[in-house]
Amino acid sequence: MERFLVAIIGLSLVLGLCAGAMAQDMQLWCAPATQKVFKDTPACDMADCGLYITAAGGEYESVQLVITPNEDLSNVTVSAAADDVKVYEVRYVSIPHTPEKQWPDPLPPHLRPVNLKAGQNQPFWIKVYVPEYQSPGLYWTTVHVDVDGRQAAVIPLTVSVYPFTISKTPHVRTAFGISKGYLYNHHEVSPKMQAREFLYARYYEMLLDHRVSAYSVPFGVTSPRAMKYLRDERMTSYVIPYTDDRDEMLETCRYLGEKGVFHKGMYYPIDEPFTKKSYDTLQQRAQNIHDTTVTGKVCSPFYRGPDFDSERDIFDIATDWLDIWCMNTGYYGATQMEKMQERQAAGEEAWWYVCCGPGRPKANFFVDMNAMQHRMLFWQMYKHNIDGLLYWSTTYWNPSVTKDPWEDMATVKDINPKLYGDGSLMYPGSKIGVNSPVSSIRLECILDGLEDIEYLVLLERAYGREVADKMVASLVTSLTEYSQDPLELLTVREDIADGLSALRAFEATQELEGVGTEAELSSGTGKDAGPYVSR
Repeated sequence: MERFLVAIIGLSLVLGLCAGAMAQDMQLWCAPATQKVFKDTPACDMADCGLYITAAGGEYESVQLVITPNEDLSNVTVSAAADDVKVYEVRYVSIPHTPEKQWPDPLPPHLRPVNLKAGQNQPFWIKVYVPEYQSPGLYWTTVHVDVDGRQAAVIPLTVSVYPFTISKTPHVRTAFGISKGYLYNHHEVSPKMQAREFLYARYYEMLLDHRVSAYSVPFGVTSPRAMKYLRDERMTSYVIPYTDDRDEMLETCRYLGEKGVFHKGMYYPIDEPFTKKSYDTLQQRAQNIHDTTVTGKVCSPFYRGPDFDSERDIFDIATDWLDIWCMNTGYYGATQMEKMQERQAAGEEAWWYVCCGPGRPKANFFVDMNAMQHRMLFWQMYKHNIDGLLYWSTTYWNPSVTKDPWEDMATVKDINPKLYGDGSLMYPGSKIGVNSPVSSIRLECILDGLEDIEYLVLLERAYGREVADKMVASLVTSLTEYSQDPLELLTVREDIADGLSALRAFEATQELEGVGTEAELSSGTGKDAGPYVSR
């Protein structure tokens, strides 16, 4: 750790910084990362409070600083005094069919001054990373608001670091798509392959920084340049290219096995089968894969049963074909849940996915859903023991449908013109003059949700599954009934953290060994990898 924030000696030092922080020409207030702040959301007076974040080691946490001008303001900048704190602007996209016509979503880095209109909120996303094994305690820095080059406000930012660290390797496997052609188009990159590969790598790394693994690593899986990504402990999955040429497939498998990364891979031979033809294709390709390698895992996401057999479902037909059962949550019911659990008991994996469905009241990643609907999906995953999450694309910016995702997030008009943000969790940085991706509120909620699961895993290890389940039950009843109150979520997270912190304090004084020790609480190597075995 090269540098973090400054440790707090006394709270009075922090609260003293608030004196004069409220500028006369603006209101300053804070909002949690699980609240989407609209242009006209009522302000909460910050009074003598500053920005406050709680986080574990190895965790990203965010809070919003909202500026509501009393008069038009020019050249407004927000900056943090510490390198560990990043500031992003919250921008808005048009959602014509909703009462709130402009929805907050893009989070470009705050690189230049902005002009603000009187009476309209402008949130700034303040994001902090706590290094692994950071010493627990209170730390502080300041966030500065300048207007026309003069200091208008100084707001304290306090970070309370818990005495535990979350796993660098996520316990939920992920597989998110990146539509390469569309990001190349928006960035107008050179047709030279190297330029495209390095641009793709920036998008891949953006996901990886959010605990998400993309379908494809930068560079081909057998390229030496791919190895740093394949061996990255944050990466949980990647798609191994399928080919009908078994010799070629076997050669790839052997190479990946020798490098010790085959176990992370999976095959994705066909998407969403439901016709007889698609089932026949799945059977043939799965057979080829299993004839080539014993431990290769086949995944074929599905959202319905076969259209050619009303008496059987995919579990009845494809039991010998699939190793990862990836079901759309819109299809997930009591019967499907039971069958997924049976496959898990047989040593296979149970995954979920969302895309253009399901819609409300189930959780998804549409722009015009509240942030809790993005976040609660991960608590539902823990409740149902789901091993992984798949999402079809994060950059679906088809120019025949969406000319500019910054202005138009109706990304799948051919399916439903009122679906906003489906298949798009990032924005092309070319719009703001950078050759890299821009995050979104939705992607940040995904990061936070995956970190929530790490808290629950630690809690389960320390106190047992029953205790963790009780925490989840306080927020989630079913796939359609769950909390949408950000304060309830913060309270439950604090309760979990308090339990883990108390155990750490007890260990420190009693020097206990066994379940709940330092090593067990901070470990988290994920699934047992298992060896690569060829036939």
